[in-house]
Amino acid sequence: MDFWTGKSAGTIDVLKDQTPFVSAYFNSMRLPATFMTTQALNALFKLKVNKEDEAENSEVTKLLVQMTQFFIMVAFLTAITSVVSGTAASVKMLHGGFDPVAPTPYDLLVRHFEFEFLSVRWTFLMSIFCFLIGMGTQGIVQFHLLENKQLLAIFVGTLLSVTSFLVSYVNNNIFDYGSLIGMTTHFLALIFLDVQKAEPMVIMFMVSSIVTGLLFVQRILKPLLKLLSSKSSTADSKSRTPQGSKWYARP
Repeated sequence: MDFWTGKSAGTIDVLKDQTPFVSAYFNSMRLPATFMTTQALNALFKLKVNKEDEAENSEVTKLLVQMTQFFIMVAFLTAITSVVSGTAASVKMLHGGFDPVAPTPYDLLVRHFEFEFLSVRWTFLMSIFCFLIGMGTQGIVQFHLLENKQLLAIFVGTLLSVTSFLVSYVNNNIFDYGSLIGMTTHFLALIFLDVQKAEPMVIMFMVSSIVTGLLFVQRILKPLLKLLSSKSSTADSKSRTPQGSKWYARP
């Protein structure tokens, strides 16, 4: 028996109408995606930074707050995209014009609703992972973990272990695309096909996404590199100061 499909060896696929199962999939995905939008929006506007955190480790705190705002906003946008895509897929099914007979509901999804299927699933998964990262960076600020390196290491290690487990589990349940990276590249390829058709809204989406990504990388990397360089220079000056004082203290 196949572990993933649940089929025994030599099982013959029976063709039948898979429309109710596909419709149930899109409807079931809208509920958790809607819940994610509300949670992300709530977390985005409830983020507060204490004055003590601003005074101590100000550069690190500002960087973490900016990362929190960005990832939670991305979680909100991807979750609401999943809701809209699921609704559009349901309307497309009501319109008809496709062959509903298939061996499995998954075959019908990939054959006639591949873009909608990838849009719903990929955006929902991205919203989960972005929300985890955003909550992690917010937790470091809110719980004053920068003051305790041991608790910071435990917190970050726990977050990494949970995220790694979820990514591994998701990869094991991606059948036709190999992994989450393969699903992402295939989804982007489908979007690029719409760009080749000169769809104005899709072109605007691609251009704005690329520009936003570049600006985010620049905004995060620049203060991060500055912070690392300042810490290294401070450490060097501290290591040299005692030797200099001893040298000038000699009679």
